[in-house]
Amino acid sequence: MGDDRKVYSRKVYRFFADRNVVFRNYLLSTDQKVRTAEHISTHLKFVLPRKSSVTVNIIGGGSGEAEIPIINELISSWGPDVNIEHVEPSKIMSKTFSKRLSEIGLSNKISLYKTVNTKYESPKYQPPQSDLILVINSIYFLDGWNKLNVINPLVKIYSSLNPSGIATIVLKSHDSQHCKLKGVGGGGKTTGEKVRQFLQRLDIPFYWDTINAQIDVSTLFKDGKFAPDKQGNMLLSFIYKGEWNNFDKSAKAKVSYLLSRMARKVDNKYLLDTKYDCIWIYKEPNRSDIPATNTVGKDTQRMSSILTQNLNLIENFPKKNITFVDLTPILRRGDLFATLTEFIANKYQNSKIDYVAAKDMQALLWAGAVAYKMGIGVIPMFRKDLPGDLV
Repeated sequence: MGDDRKVYSRKVYRFFADRNVVFRNYLLSTDQKVRTAEHISTHLKFVLPRKSSVTVNIIGGGSGEAEIPIINELISSWGPDVNIEHVEPSKIMSKTFSKRLSEIGLSNKISLYKTVNTKYESPKYQPPQSDLILVINSIYFLDGWNKLNVINPLVKIYSSLNPSGIATIVLKSHDSQHCKLKGVGGGGKTTGEKVRQFLQRLDIPFYWDTINAQIDVSTLFKDGKFAPDKQGNMLLSFIYKGEWNNFDKSAKAKVSYLLSRMARKVDNKYLLDTKYDCIWIYKEPNRSDIPATNTVGKDTQRMSSILTQNLNLIENFPKKNITFVDLTPILRRGDLFATLTEFIANKYQNSKIDYVAAKDMQALLWAGAVAYKMGIGVIPMFRKDLPGDLV
C-alpha cells in the first residue's frame, strides 16, 4: 500500500504551509468542503449521542473550511458544551483556524479550544478521549496508517474514542475523476478503498458512504482548449502538490488529454466531478452482553460493509438535500436478504421484544422477515386510512 507522504517527501508540508495562496485558490474552485460539512452535519444528527458536553478532536483541520461549519451546526442543533482539541502541524493553518472561529463568533460558544502544533502520529501526542474525531482530507499526511503496529494512527483514533463515539475520515474515492487525474503525477495512492481495507485488517468497526462534489476547472481552458492561466497553474500545482511549471512535456500532455475528456462544460464553466469516501469509525457502547472477543463488533462491521456495498443512494430525492436509501438491490439478492434478516434477528433474539414495528412500506418488508425469524408479530405504523384499530 502506498503512502502519499513517501511519494511527495517532506516538501509537501512546506508546499501547503508556504503557499497558502495556492490552497486558497483551490478552495475557491471547489464545493467539496461545503458538501462535506453538509454531509457530516446531517449524519451526526442521527449517530452522535446527545450529551451535555461533547469533546471533539480535530486532526489536521487546516483553516477549518469544513470543520468549523460542522462544529457550528453541532452547537446550533442542541447546544452542548463543546471542548475542542485541534492538532495541526502548520502554525499558519492553526492560526487561520482560530481567527475564523473568532470572526464568526463561534469562539465564545466553545467551552474549551486548544491547539497542538505537532503531528498526530507522534508518540508524544496523547489525544483526548473524544466523542467526535474529524479527519477531513488529512489522512494523507499521517505516517504509518498502513502499518500493523500499536502506534498506527488509525488504532490511535479508535482507541481515543469514547463509548458510542464516532470518528469520520474523509478522503478521495479510488474511482473519482480527481483520483485518476492525480495518478498521472504519481499521487492518488491513499484512497478510501485502501483505508477501508486496512481498517478491516486492524479489526476496527466502520461503515462508509460517498460525498459528491465538483471542481471548477474553467481556469484550465481557453476557447475550448487546455490552456491554464495563472490561477489554473496554481490549481494544478495544488492538485499535484508541486509546481505545475516543473512538469515535463509528457506528463503535461497526459494531464491535458485526461482533463479534456473528463471536464464537462456547463454553461460557460468547465466542471470536474469528484467523489470522496466518508468513512465512519464507531465504538460500541459498553455493554455487559458483548463478549470479550467483541464478536458483536466484528459482525456489525461485516454487515455494515455488505450494506454500503449494495445500497443504492439517490441524492436530492424526494427533494433537495435528502438522500433516499434504496434497499431493493439487497432484496433482489436472496442470499443477502437472508443474511441480513438473520443478523438482525440474532442481535435481538434474547431481548424482550413482542412485536416489530414498521414505519413505512419499505420497512414492512424487513419487519415481516425479521418477525418471522424471531417468531413474533408485526405492527404497521402507517396508512391511518385503513380500517381497524390503531395501536
